[in-house]
Amino acid sequence: YSGAYDKTSIQVCYNGGSTWTTVWTKNSRNASEKAWTGASINLTPTSSNMRIRFIFDSVDSFANTYKGWLIDDVKVTNN
Repeated sequence: YSGAYDKTSIQVCYNGGSTWTTVWTKNSRNASEKAWTGASINLTPTSSNMRIRFIFDSVDSFANTYKGWLIDDVKVTNN
């Protein structure tokens, strides 16, 4: 495998879960801590019912005995 390991993305949905749009993505080719944290994403709502999901994939089965992925300090604001 010659691609990037450890992939993450953030997706949003405005229609109850049937259509998801990726609004942010990073992988291990962006391996600095700053690349994985401090994301500011502008979401233009098309309805008041918004769902957000976080997707994490370590791609292969090697060296995956660590604790896992952690999400902290998520804030959605209406500006």
